[in-house]
Amino acid sequence: MIKTLSKIFAFIPLIISTAYAYAEITVDNSLGKRQTLSGPNLYIQADLGQQKGSNLFHSFATFNLSTGENAVFSGPDTVKNIINRVTGGAASYLDGSLVSLIPDADMYFFNPAGIKFGPNARLNLQGSLYASTADYLRLTDNVRFETAFPENSHLSSAPPAAFGFYQDAPASIVKQESFLLVPAGKTLAFIGGDIELQDSYAAMQEGLILSSFIAASGGEIRLISIASAGEVSINPSETINTDSVRFGTIRITDDTLAEKSLERKIANVEVSGSGSGRVLIQGGKIILNNAYIFADARGRKDSRGIQINATETLILRNGARVTAQAVDRPGSTGNAGDIIVKAGNIKLHQAKITSSSDTAGNAGNIDIEADKSIEVSGQFLGFSSGLSTAVSSTGKGGEIIIKTPALMVADGADIRSDTQGNGDAGNIDIQVKTLNVNSGGQLSVIAGSRTQAEGSGNAGALKINAAEAVYINGRKDKNYPSALLSNVFSSGKGGEIMVDAPLLIIENNGLIQAGTQNTGAAGNIIINADKINIAQHGRLSTETLGAGKGGDILINSKLTQLTENAVIATSSGNNIVNTGDNNPGSENKAVRTIEKLNLGDAGNLYIDTDNGVIQMQNSSLHTSTTQSDGGNITLSSLSYLYLANSEVKTNVSAEEGNGGNIKINQPQFAVLQHSEINAGAIGGNGGNIFLTADFLAQSTDSLVDASSQKQVDGQIVFNAIDLDVSEALVLQVQPLDMRNQVMQACEWRGLDEVSRMRISNIQAVAPPDALPWKIE
Repeated sequence: MIKTLSKIFAFIPLIISTAYAYAEITVDNSLGKRQTLSGPNLYIQADLGQQKGSNLFHSFATFNLSTGENAVFSGPDTVKNIINRVTGGAASYLDGSLVSLIPDADMYFFNPAGIKFGPNARLNLQGSLYASTADYLRLTDNVRFETAFPENSHLSSAPPAAFGFYQDAPASIVKQESFLLVPAGKTLAFIGGDIELQDSYAAMQEGLILSSFIAASGGEIRLISIASAGEVSINPSETINTDSVRFGTIRITDDTLAEKSLERKIANVEVSGSGSGRVLIQGGKIILNNAYIFADARGRKDSRGIQINATETLILRNGARVTAQAVDRPGSTGNAGDIIVKAGNIKLHQAKITSSSDTAGNAGNIDIEADKSIEVSGQFLGFSSGLSTAVSSTGKGGEIIIKTPALMVADGADIRSDTQGNGDAGNIDIQVKTLNVNSGGQLSVIAGSRTQAEGSGNAGALKINAAEAVYINGRKDKNYPSALLSNVFSSGKGGEIMVDAPLLIIENNGLIQAGTQNTGAAGNIIINADKINIAQHGRLSTETLGAGKGGDILINSKLTQLTENAVIATSSGNNIVNTGDNNPGSENKAVRTIEKLNLGDAGNLYIDTDNGVIQMQNSSLHTSTTQSDGGNITLSSLSYLYLANSEVKTNVSAEEGNGGNIKINQPQFAVLQHSEINAGAIGGNGGNIFLTADFLAQSTDSLVDASSQKQVDGQIVFNAIDLDVSEALVLQVQPLDMRNQVMQACEWRGLDEVSRMRISNIQAVAPPDALPWKIE
């Protein structure tokens, strides 16, 4: 990257010959004789300060650089740290160049009155730069180099340790549309009050479109804003004690036009290189507005990633991007770094956090934690806002880990883990109190893509653990339902979707789906919830549109309610409902080849209520196929099963395939009102239907069917007292009352002597948690 940047900056001369009024640098009299330097080249030699060991100390009353001026530091090669303080009480305005001729020497520059880098500011240093608005610099032997009382300061040969602040509101550091670059592997640090990087579209050369930026190729960038007295360590390996100081505001903004944003090649904060780059940003409130932060591995070394800590709020908006990637370059094998974000609240609107790998190197993990909430929403230039990790070669995908009380994914945004290569994708692990997915928001794990079916990498798992509830509601448009998705477009295996929550609600075309459109098997869906409510075309399904086997659905719930055309299904031959691509308008090209594929079998559906209830109105539990065997449905450990204008079906409506089996085990009471249980087939054998219940109440127009039009009919085995219920049935309270009434009227008979009764206006009770409805 340094070679690339050197080409970019070849057109920026060290000295600009435009007429201007020179600013001044004044040496105070604390370390030597007071004097004023004038430019355009202001030479600051070692004899203007004092040297102790490898430290060269300078003290200035004022330090300003106008456009074209160069502050040139020099000294013996034994100097490792050039330490500069400004004591006069006026902020430093730097619109020229800071230059060091001392090999490999780091520079420390602090002015408690403030620092502003103008649009023409440049760095030409041999080592790192630490810029601060601190009141003192503490060395490792606890000696302080002070600005408030410079004459009382002591000098030491010990290395710098920390910047210290006496004020509750330290002065700000501002960078205004300038290019600030330190050598490869070095550190660029801003440590002070509020920090603002004001960037914009800046230059075009050799086809590269840039914004102004700060960069440390393969090195480290640290932005730390504090809003109280205290100390901040200089050592990058040390963590900041958030209990000892309050933190201020960091703003990184870029006014590049939206249509030029995707052409930007270098970030506003950039540490990409052959490896080992790291970004650390610490503040109270952190805002990225159309700003980019890149920490990409572009060689054989690993990147150290990105860490962002906001004690209050982190906001990414209007196209902001944070990426740690393993980028495809000749010989690149380095791993991408992790992205770690911690905040009180996190808001991503039309913004993206990404870790990916295009090489043999692995993608990094994305670890996001918010004390209060995380909101992810919107789309930008055809890309979904959100969090993503992806692999397109042999490297492995990273994990996405999210911890927060409340997570909302909305308005076409997504959280996704993909593999389009031979490397396996990472898992998504969500730990929340409530998860709200609405208006086309999606959480997805994908193997392959609709437009590229190559690759054998397996998708990761989507794991959701919610202490209170999961809500999946609505859609953005016909291509973007609100959804939890696991889809396969390659030979890789699909990932499981696992939801563990007291309450799961899917409504208004919301969707949980695991599908396959190729030879790879679809993942399973596993739901553990006390209550499940699916309504208004809500759907929970596994689908296969290819040769891969469809996934199974396993549900453990005390109360499962389906109303208003809700569906729980496994199927073979239906269309997979998901984009699988960033572009919401992309066309489902793979559907065109469906007739050429041998379809895999549909998955199985298993619901265990643990002595609970299944209630259905105008809804469906089914497995369906067009060219293969139907899946099985098992409803186990039921107390009550209520079907009103609903169906439980494993029938195969095409010319090929056997019907699946249906097993309904041990409900105390089962009701079929204008409903259907069907395991039939056309060209294959009918499936078997087994129902073991204390009592079965069904209307005369209800259907139980296991027949085959051309082959062997399936068996229908009932072990229940059969009641003919043709009039209205109102579910209210205590089904056990109904059970006692029937026991007084009927005696138990064997399977060959099934009892039948016709009862009008039966009053039966659902358990207290059930929703009552009237069936007509």
